[in-house]
Amino acid sequence: MNDLVKAVQEKRFWSKSKSYAVHGNVDDGWTVNFGKSPFVIRAYDKRKEQASKGFDTDVQNRVELELHQDKAEYVIDEWFDQHNNKTLTEITFDILYTYLWFTDKPIEEKLLKADKVRDTIESSVEPMPAWSLLTALGHKMKFVRQPKEQSIERIEKWVLESVVPSLAVLKKTGHWAEVIEAMNSAELSSEQQKLVKATMINAITQANQKLTINFEKPKKRYQEI
Repeated sequence: MNDLVKAVQEKRFWSKSKSYAVHGNVDDGWTVNFGKSPFVIRAYDKRKEQASKGFDTDVQNRVELELHQDKAEYVIDEWFDQHNNKTLTEITFDILYTYLWFTDKPIEEKLLKADKVRDTIESSVEPMPAWSLLTALGHKMKFVRQPKEQSIERIEKWVLESVVPSLAVLKKTGHWAEVIEAMNSAELSSEQQKLVKATMINAITQANQKLTINFEKPKKRYQEI
């Protein structure tokens, strides 16, 4: 990330979008965005980002594509096109390669104004080795889904961090009754129902383990004098 940020600061990159922004610092981690919604290419320090939330990860840096509306629909259409035969990974790196490129030297203004900017830059300026390697190896990567197991703790943490402020607004503006009614009538998925049941069973088990009353022990009869 330090190399990418330095390349941006030294104008050693080309992007189809003229919009870009650098956020963060060396200690807290860098984030670099290229483009605006509905299409953004983002590179950031994943390890430091997770550390700030109290989590740990083996991923050092992450490069991601954020797509909305027609841009997202285009990727889905390409992925499901039977005549295309391209994997989601190949499509992703085709987009990344087409929209963004880093070089090892500053790009002259006249090159940025050429008719075929990308072709001209590639033939005139050497690429940044790390970025070139990423885009080259990208097509050999596999698309893997790693769904995280849901838990009450994860749900609670997400609600407290992301939902509570919005709920507070609804409560202060007189919409709390609708929220309660919606929660009471909400239909849970089978997975959510299993999570509720497992949590209740676990709570009952823990409560029983803490009880010290022996209901099997015979009681002494009170003897009148």
